[in-house]
Amino acid sequence: MAVDGPPPGAAPDSPTSSPNQATQPSPGRHIGGYSVQRELGRGGMGAVYLAEHEETHEKVAMKELLITAAADPIAVQRFLQEGAVMSRLTHPNIVRVRGIIEAGGGHYLALEFIEGGSLRDLLRGRPLPDPQAFAVMHGLLQALDHAHQHAIVHRDVKPENVMLSRAGEVKVADFGIARLTDEGATSHATRTGTTVGTPQYMSPEQVTTSKVDGRSDLYSAGIVCYEVFCGRPPFEATAADGPFTLFAKHVQAPPPPPTVIRPGLDPALEAVILKSLSKRREDRYQTGAKFDRALSAIATRLCGPDWIHSLEPGADLARMAPAAVTTMTAIPAGAPAPAAPAYAPRPPGRQQPPRAARRPNLPLLGGVAAGVLLVALAIAFVAFGNRPAGPAATPTVATSTTPAAGPCEFLRAGVGPAAGTGGTCGLKLAGQFEADSFAGLASLPADLTGVAIDATGVPRGRASIPVGGGFATLTAGPRGSGIGVITGPTPADEVVIADFTPITAGDANLGVGARCSPADCVMVYVSPRGKVWITQRLGGAVPVEKFSEPAEVPVNQLNRLVVAVRATQVEAWLNGNLISSVPLDVASPGAVTFFVANQDLSPATVDLSALYVYVPA
Repeated sequence: MAVDGPPPGAAPDSPTSSPNQATQPSPGRHIGGYSVQRELGRGGMGAVYLAEHEETHEKVAMKELLITAAADPIAVQRFLQEGAVMSRLTHPNIVRVRGIIEAGGGHYLALEFIEGGSLRDLLRGRPLPDPQAFAVMHGLLQALDHAHQHAIVHRDVKPENVMLSRAGEVKVADFGIARLTDEGATSHATRTGTTVGTPQYMSPEQVTTSKVDGRSDLYSAGIVCYEVFCGRPPFEATAADGPFTLFAKHVQAPPPPPTVIRPGLDPALEAVILKSLSKRREDRYQTGAKFDRALSAIATRLCGPDWIHSLEPGADLARMAPAAVTTMTAIPAGAPAPAAPAYAPRPPGRQQPPRAARRPNLPLLGGVAAGVLLVALAIAFVAFGNRPAGPAATPTVATSTTPAAGPCEFLRAGVGPAAGTGGTCGLKLAGQFEADSFAGLASLPADLTGVAIDATGVPRGRASIPVGGGFATLTAGPRGSGIGVITGPTPADEVVIADFTPITAGDANLGVGARCSPADCVMVYVSPRGKVWITQRLGGAVPVEKFSEPAEVPVNQLNRLVVAVRATQVEAWLNGNLISSVPLDVASPGAVTFFVANQDLSPATVDLSALYVYVPA
């Protein structure tokens, strides 16, 4: 079927006939280089046809504004605005516009044709299987986040406008009442003060006709999220009640807890859904990306890493069933798990041609190795002076996010490491020395310290690092700034596992230091610009590059960096792929650090979800 349902104002389940059939395109008719093949659907204000381009033979969904609606200037304005708004957006989860056509006095939009149906067709009044529910929300939130970054608020997010292709793609459609929030873009067709949207999915601020922004869409997405997991929206009313009953509930009534509707639902998932439905927009997720990360982390924990493919033909949902119930209780009730978005397409602009190898930022990385450690090791004498040499209990021991499905599955993001796993990849975990997960925390655990660094590598003392939503957020200021977290002394032979999500795409070094002392350090770090390095600092000298090569470092997606330091060798893996194995000269034990060192003019931010230290077998 077509990507689009009826235009704004039409009842999607009650199509009507046009009063003037003679003006409607019929099979064989031509519209702006397209040949009409058949009608796909019809509503009170518009109709949609399957059409084919006469030269390229590409099939499109040709959306027409019916002649009766065309007599209304506001309807025409909204129709044309839909085409203009969607033309500004290029994203795999948004229906693409192929053309805006005026022909024979009629108005048409040539839209990407999707064979499939809407989310409403899939729901049918019952919850979706969890993997599919997560996949639908992931696509929806990715699309909304992209639109909001381009100053566009959809304002009519609902299952009818979320399309699902037969190939398993999620596509957001129908931007007919979208509002442009950038300056000078306000349209009389969508001006503030006009209540527009679908009552069951409208945000409190839409109901009260106050100015809306992207957080309004995220409330509506929260309603959809509630529905895909519970089988019904949180607020309902009869036809006799009218829309004002729903309006009042959106503004005043708390939503029923999802576990009341669906007993046994994961408590962290319930917390995410209820947060998205906060009455005050300041209390909701502030961006689609943050909402998506919170859900995706839970999806990976409950369903394994393949949930993202659950809508594809032949997907084996049985293999994505939630693991034992005990894994659900590992995350405290009401606390979202560490962020783990599973899909974030790399913008074409970052696919840069090969460039000359960039030397490591010697002063700044020297500061990470020496400056941070000068402060950190001094802190260690105070904070960890009484710590036993062997493994010690830590305040927050990270639990397995997904049971390992193979000997070396822990090399991949989303799979919880465990003692005794590994072997086939040449690395086996013996005992856990330290594990810090930020799930349910509001500050750094006692065994980690935040440290700031200035442009010359001189430490400025402790740094305050915000923690919330399942991660510690490390933000380095403009070029020359750095920030990190540091452990106490760790064994000389160790395996460091860091789960992190780059938030900014600028030129910054994000990585791990091992065997770090004021004079020595082994560093493995990556850049969102697409490169990985292994360097070492020895005897207080500037860092020496041991290895570098291009590498894919997805932004707004969970990454896992694994660094194994054994005897005189360091090996590193990024997202399950071996980076390299190189000899090293740093021999003495030290501390472990995770850092961000900025090379760009704009601040650099990374979310750290977990940091593990294991003893290798």
